[in-house]
Amino acid sequence: VPHKLAEQRQQELLHFSRLTPFQDRLAEHLSGGMQKKLALCCSLIHQPEVIFLDEPTTGVDPVSRRDFWKILSRFLAQGITILVSTPYLDEAERFSRVALMHRGKIIACDTPQQLKTELAGELLEIRAEPIGRAAATLRKIPTTSGAYIFGDTIHISVDKAEARLPELKQLLTENGVIVPDIRRVAPSLEDVFVASLAGAEEKAAPSPVSAGEKHNRGEVAINASELTRKFGDFTAVDRVSFEIKRGEIFGLLGPNGSGKTTTIRLLCGLLHPNAGEAYVLGQNMAVSPHKVRAKMGYMSQRFSLFRDLTVEENINFY
Repeated sequence: VPHKLAEQRQQELLHFSRLTPFQDRLAEHLSGGMQKKLALCCSLIHQPEVIFLDEPTTGVDPVSRRDFWKILSRFLAQGITILVSTPYLDEAERFSRVALMHRGKIIACDTPQQLKTELAGELLEIRAEPIGRAAATLRKIPTTSGAYIFGDTIHISVDKAEARLPELKQLLTENGVIVPDIRRVAPSLEDVFVASLAGAEEKAAPSPVSAGEKHNRGEVAINASELTRKFGDFTAVDRVSFEIKRGEIFGLLGPNGSGKTTTIRLLCGLLHPNAGEAYVLGQNMAVSPHKVRAKMGYMSQRFSLFRDLTVEENINFY
């Protein structure tokens, strides 16, 4: 690419991907989502005719994913051919055609709309509490594709959905399940994929075991107080405070670069705060993390193996 043209395209891509404000930051210090968008910009700088993208938005927040597809739609309009692999079926709704793969085989291939019209039966969406008991109850009755948990709802395909609503609601109520809402909905590509695997590979997942039953539910397990962490002039975590009780699932939600990973590393004692304190199970993680680490589990955002180290050396280093 000629130098002047490369500079022009670089600025266009950085602007379009909202990376212009971060040009002075090293790539290794960008968030995961920003790194994905930067990688896409690098692959588009020479205006290719065919693009192969291997799970380009895995680990990318919804805002960055939207930006990502805006960039691709611009190039798609120019006649560029794109092949994408993705685990996000909502994302695949925008593709021209999709091939659903499982265990190395293509189990269905068509346009997303056509695949959805081929789903057997009519789809019901059920809000129920407790959801695990509701799903287990529904899996015992004849359906066209089983009962599957989708977020805080259950999806179930049945024949003559409207006629079976009273029957299903009564069955759940008799089994101690509260049913705030039950309605017919349009199927998604995810429903198609789950239905394609029904009976062959899918097995009912066990209900999650409640955590901390032997402990005081009101006890504070994790406490962050005015946590602050800076990297040079950049403030990654700015006076963050919250409490998490025993037996809770607590979520940090935000776009890539909002400070989620740095906050977790502060709570695990892997980074030291510039100000504030982090307590886990009563221990100050900046002072004595070793006293509580045997009771902690930690899964990193990413894990790299160094080939010049042994497995044991990799684990110890990690």
